[in-house]
Amino acid sequence: MNITIKTKLILNIFAALLAVTALIGISSTGMSRLTDLQDSGAGRAKDSIVGFDAAYIGAAMYQVVADAVINRNLEESKKDWEAIKQESLAKLDKVEHMADTAEEKRWVADAAQALKAFISLYETQMLPLLSVDDDSKRMKIREVDGLLDEQAQKLSEDMQKFAKSMQAESEAADADFDATGHETLRNGLIAGLVIVTLLSCMSLWILFSVTRPLAVAVQAANRLAEGDLTTQIKVTSQDETGQLLAAMQTMVSKLAQVIGEVNSAASNMASASEEVATTAQSISQSTSEQATSVEETSTTIEQASASINQNTDNARVTDAMASQAAKQAIEGGAAVKDTVTAMKSIAGKIGIIDDIAYQTNLLALNAAIEWLPRSASWPNVRK
Repeated sequence: MNITIKTKLILNIFAALLAVTALIGISSTGMSRLTDLQDSGAGRAKDSIVGFDAAYIGAAMYQVVADAVINRNLEESKKDWEAIKQESLAKLDKVEHMADTAEEKRWVADAAQALKAFISLYETQMLPLLSVDDDSKRMKIREVDGLLDEQAQKLSEDMQKFAKSMQAESEAADADFDATGHETLRNGLIAGLVIVTLLSCMSLWILFSVTRPLAVAVQAANRLAEGDLTTQIKVTSQDETGQLLAAMQTMVSKLAQVIGEVNSAASNMASASEEVATTAQSISQSTSEQATSVEETSTTIEQASASINQNTDNARVTDAMASQAAKQAIEGGAAVKDTVTAMKSIAGKIGIIDDIAYQTNLLALNAAIEWLPRSASWPNVRK
């Protein structure tokens, strides 16, 4: 897979952020549902309390009616009636807004009808009967009282049903709250395990994709350090580690090529060195031979110089003898003088020859000295 290490790390971070976001979303959704259910349960609990309170509307109103019938204090009863009537209408109106099911709405409607009938019976029939102090009206009062009691009972029953429905909804909301809480916890745990598993797998994938090629690179480097240039590095990716392994394989090939060239050059140098050694040996031998020749030449020159010196001495002796003979035989005439002159000329030429021999000897010595450093082995030369 041609994904760089940088891209892998970015993907891992993105996956972690996405996983955390998903976990937060799941938790937030669950908490939101729990909050809604809690609010709904609390609202239904309050509604059930209001419903149970409304169930006593009939009893409260009937108590005012009974007080009016018994005490006949109509002015006070009218005040109590107006107060309880307004309170009952307000409670029933409040309950009517709480109803959300068809049955609850029907119960509220029946209760409202019963309340309306109760109010109508009291105001149109009971109060007129109570305002007349006539014993003949007692039967009618009892009859109307029975009707009022019937409507109050019906109102109470309808409100009891409504209150129980509200209570059941509150209990259902509580049960739903508990179930949702457990479900949210379970979903959070499952999501957390899935996220941890996915992130662990991705992290291990990234770890192995980096460490395995590095281990191969380390092994290859160790083999190179041991001098093994036959190492073959297998490149399985094109990321940074794959590029590293490819570079190391190229380096191994280049090193093998360079070392091969060095070995070839070393072999060529060895051959050239052997040839140079042979040439040097030949030059040394030639130098030795030339030194020997120079030595022989020097010896010959020395011998010639000795002969010339001897001839010079002889010539000088001859000159002395000639001078003495000239002195003794001045009278020898022109021929003897010529002989003496010729002998002096010969002596001068012999001196020149002596100088030439001396210079030749010096030149031979200089030539021998110049060849001495070039010779591998120098024979003993007579000084």
